[in-house]
Amino acid sequence: MAANRKNRIRKSFSRAASTYDDYAYIQRRSADYLKEIVAGAANVETVLEIGCGTGNFTACIADVLPDARIFSLDVSFPMARRAACKFAGADRVHFMNADAELLPLPSAPLFDLVTSNGVLQWLDDLEGALANIRGVLRPGGQVVLSMFGSRTLSGLAEAIRAELAPEASIPAERFPDYDEIRELFRGSFQRVEFVKRTMARTYKDFRSMLRALKATGVAPGGGRPLFTTRGQMEMVEKNYMERTGRVTASYEIIFVKACSGA
Repeated sequence: MAANRKNRIRKSFSRAASTYDDYAYIQRRSADYLKEIVAGAANVETVLEIGCGTGNFTACIADVLPDARIFSLDVSFPMARRAACKFAGADRVHFMNADAELLPLPSAPLFDLVTSNGVLQWLDDLEGALANIRGVLRPGGQVVLSMFGSRTLSGLAEAIRAELAPEASIPAERFPDYDEIRELFRGSFQRVEFVKRTMARTYKDFRSMLRALKATGVAPGGGRPLFTTRGQMEMVEKNYMERTGRVTASYEIIFVKACSGA
């Protein structure tokens, strides 16, 4: 991932640390669905969570795997710190400020399960990240995670292109598409299963949607101002409403379950 882009993403999520829990509706729904898959994992003593955010999905893991030791990391220090505060005194849950693309590769694999909720789509080198994940899994270890696909917030992206410039885009358009995710996971793991779902949240108006996206770190402008004038925002809002009829943020979410080799 280019250093400047990674830094913008880190700053965007760091700024959202104090507001994330109040607005992370889709992320919580995704965590609840993922929790049921994690609950079916067998013989799990150690877990690595990539991208813990404020610890909401960490709590799901701890609930369904009450005997496992959990190691959770996040590239944003404010996010990891906020999550750690929720688990003060919980000796089996450990938090780290670390980069998901720079996992330390131990001499012997450490984890029975690697999991993540809506994080890996932010990485430029997904194939490299999957190789690193495979490197920290014990033989027969499992991967259970969710990713946002390239159709996330597609209505907003189309309205922006129509009103601002044909080459205009939002960060979600850089997310890998479903076919790419399938190909990469099947090339890295065994017994891979996929479920694709669309989850949406409707808002009272356009500004409320933009405010919620920013408050969860999923800033449509990637940490930079999306609109330079009020008139631009009003044009995009009008186009968006003409396309959708309502203000709805729609997320394409791919859930993945896979195993490492024996």
